[in-house]
Amino acid sequence: ALPLTAYNPASGAITVTVPATLPAGTYTVTVTLVTATGTFTSSSGSVTAGTPAPAAVTVSAAPGLSPQSLTATFATNGTVVATQALPLTAYNPASGAITVTVPATLPAGTYTVTVILVTATGTFTSSSGSITVGTAGLTGSNTSS
Repeated sequence: ALPLTAYNPASGAITVTVPATLPAGTYTVTVTLVTATGTFTSSSGSVTAGTPAPAAVTVSAAPGLSPQSLTATFATNGTVVATQALPLTAYNPASGAITVTVPATLPAGTYTVTVILVTATGTFTSSSGSITVGTAGLTGSNTSS
């Protein structure tokens, strides 16, 4: 059941909050409004639940390095929103690939993932990639009957 405040009598809009636990996919949402006199209006639309963030992203660095530390940052619009220390095993010295686990707490959006690799001599390498974290929201048209 929706709270009565979900209905805006001025515009006729009914606001439905999409559950965060809704699995990715497209769903039909039907809302039935019943008045005190027993008349009803049924309205439906579609909701598309976005795909979750990828479990990991791979960033490329030069092969053959010996990292002493690896740090990943996740930034959107130039603002860092998450930072994490990576295990040294995230770096593959043969290929230079660095596997970064994406935090499950990242909100929807597009992020630049930057990894800083520091060697024993103090030199560092910075490599970047990008990811998009999905959203859930109402999309499509509405029909009334």
